[in-house]
Amino acid sequence: MKEAFINLKIIFGIDLILFFFCLSGIVQISEKAKLPFEISQSDNHIFITSSRNNHYNFLNKTELISVDGLPVTSTESVELITDLKNIGDKIQLRVIFDGKSELTEAVLTSFYSNWYIAEISFVSLLFFITAVFLLLRKPKEKSAHIFHWACIGIVCIIDLTWGNNNVDIIIPYSLSRFPFHIFYALTPFLFLHFTFVFPKDDSDKYKLFLRIVYVIAFAIGFAAYINYNSFTQSPDEKSLNRYLDFFNIIRLMLIVFVLLAVSNFILRFIREKEISSRKKLKWVLLGFVIGPLCFALLWALPILIWNESLISEELILLFICAVPITFAVAIVKYHLFDIDYILNRSIVYLIVIAILTILYISFLSLIVSNVSTQSTGIFSVISAVVIAIIFQPLKNKVQLYVDKKFFRVNYDFKRALNTLLSSIQNFYQIKPLADYLIDEIDKLMPLEKIGYCEYEKNSKKLKLIGSKNFNYLDNKSLFIKDETLRKEFFRIAADQKCVEPEAVVSFIHQKTLLRWNISVVVPIISPKGSLFGVLIIGKKKSGTKYSVEDIELLKAVAIQTAASVERIKLQEEIISEKLEAEKQIELNRQKSLFVSSVSHDLKTPITSIKLFAEKILEEEKNLSDKAFRNLKIINGESDRLTRLVNNILDYSKIEKGIQEYHFKKVSLNEITDKVISSMEYIFKINQFTIQKEIEAVADTIKADEDAIIEAIENVISNSLKFSDKNKTIIIKTYNHNGFVCLKISDFGKGINQQELGKIFEPYYRSQSYSATEGTGLGLAIVKHIVDAHFGKIEIKSKLNKGTDFEISFPLIHD
Repeated sequence: MKEAFINLKIIFGIDLILFFFCLSGIVQISEKAKLPFEISQSDNHIFITSSRNNHYNFLNKTELISVDGLPVTSTESVELITDLKNIGDKIQLRVIFDGKSELTEAVLTSFYSNWYIAEISFVSLLFFITAVFLLLRKPKEKSAHIFHWACIGIVCIIDLTWGNNNVDIIIPYSLSRFPFHIFYALTPFLFLHFTFVFPKDDSDKYKLFLRIVYVIAFAIGFAAYINYNSFTQSPDEKSLNRYLDFFNIIRLMLIVFVLLAVSNFILRFIREKEISSRKKLKWVLLGFVIGPLCFALLWALPILIWNESLISEELILLFICAVPITFAVAIVKYHLFDIDYILNRSIVYLIVIAILTILYISFLSLIVSNVSTQSTGIFSVISAVVIAIIFQPLKNKVQLYVDKKFFRVNYDFKRALNTLLSSIQNFYQIKPLADYLIDEIDKLMPLEKIGYCEYEKNSKKLKLIGSKNFNYLDNKSLFIKDETLRKEFFRIAADQKCVEPEAVVSFIHQKTLLRWNISVVVPIISPKGSLFGVLIIGKKKSGTKYSVEDIELLKAVAIQTAASVERIKLQEEIISEKLEAEKQIELNRQKSLFVSSVSHDLKTPITSIKLFAEKILEEEKNLSDKAFRNLKIINGESDRLTRLVNNILDYSKIEKGIQEYHFKKVSLNEITDKVISSMEYIFKINQFTIQKEIEAVADTIKADEDAIIEAIENVISNSLKFSDKNKTIIIKTYNHNGFVCLKISDFGKGINQQELGKIFEPYYRSQSYSATEGTGLGLAIVKHIVDAHFGKIEIKSKLNKGTDFEISFPLIHD
């Protein structure tokens, strides 16, 4: 820090020395002399075009051959020769007048007006102040240092330009020309160097190039200074032309470096992605176009080619004033004004003023050309007054049109509202809806920035999902407390300075809005109070406040958006549930397919096991009791496995809708006895007691015997599984209301009343007994078989007391 302070002291010391140089230069140019004629150049010939003094009766196009004995071939050579004289001095001229060469004298007059001297004094002071101010504000930034010297260079070019050689005020004239020539060569390159360090420093890549060019520019400037002194000390044609050649090289360098600087800035602007950097570059480009580029194209280049500028020095000075203003804003505070707004509005109003000016002149000319010469003055005054009266309202109307056309300051409220509300209803996703709102609202009331934040209910955070110029909020979220949701904030809230007093908004959280540079917050909230998101809006580009209409429009848009978001979220939930259901169905289908496939593969070995077990039991007469018992177990387990596999295969057919039943007249009592007999092994092995109450009742039904056997076996198997302490099962048949009924009762664990309606669902396993063996298909198959036989199945159960299954089939009377 101390080293930086010392450096600043050295820099400001140099500035002070150059300041005195420039004061001396202003005095010298105020005493600058010129011929009392207007002269122009054609090829290498100088012609007198007009005279300021009637004493000189030269005709236009009188050729000027020499001044003070030195041949002249350009207007600049004349200017340099007259710089050796004082105002009021007589100087010898050789002219070709009326075809004859004549020698005459002329009294020199003042080159610059007092107005011009005042103008350059003001411009110089502006540049000096800007140079010092920037260095004080940004002492550690390389761009500020480079621009500081560029500003000082421009001041030296303006104030130390060619002047009266005979005036030595504070600084000797010959010495004051040194900074003029050095800065004339270096300043354009300083601007080029500036383009490599602003807004980001990339100068390390071009370090060697920059050093070489600095050395070359300094050398050419120094050479021009030496040749200038050579001419002033010994004026002759050779030294004059040699100096002008060097000075034209400097002019050419100026043009080239300024064009390179502008081109480099344009390339950097195109490549730059950050909005802040792009805005800084726009400010600098604006300054370049108005200042250095105008100087190069409208002043230096025309003089280099035609020895005559396209615009006056006074005007070029005014253009150059844009440089310290725009560059300082870019370096210090680029967001002080909206550069896009300034550029667009400037272009539009320049066009409008130009059109109105043309109309004004045309109208005035038309009136004047149609009246007599004597009445011209009166009608000119009248027409001027009439046009002036018309001009103001016309200008206001054009301005209103321009604002509406280019910036949409005003809009048709009803039409805009209808368009927005009808369009919002057509969206089925939140992100496209957010992008649409951002674009459309920005079109209606052009904004500096606008964004849409979605509220995540689970995390209770607002997150930006779409924006224009709210990039600094990317990847950031704002936690919303429950109590905040109930506050006044969740109606439209606004920065008090940004809305008209009549607008009904909330003015709480002003510091928060100011900190995040937000002017209006529009909550997207349902009528029930559910927050879906918020629109965050910056200032208007037009600079105007938000009107009552603006707020009402935003309020209506928020209500419709909330309804659409609620609909979108509901649709997303329905779609999600549907997809989940479809996924579950597909999983079940795949599971069924897999189990069915495996079951088919199991059926063959089970059949073989059972076959060999039965064969051994039949053929072997001398089996031990233990071997006999084991074979009976194998045979019984094979039957049980067969039932499980059949269940799976049958349910697979049921799912596919291909299960077939072959109906015939059968006896339910006989089928029941057959099932009890076939399962005798299982009862015995599990130590169950079977109480048969098979009544001699009408029991003829029309049924598929195998299917009925399967249904009864599944119900009994279910009772076996859920009976652990009291191992008694009661099986009875009876008639009731035209049905023959089979009732199977156990004294097991029972079924929870809440689960009774679910036990017939495939793969359903009781939550209370999830560890129980089985596939979960048995009762589902029972239900399908009973339904297919037009029967009924009823269940009565109490926890830890047992369950009654009653199956009823319609009787057939023989």
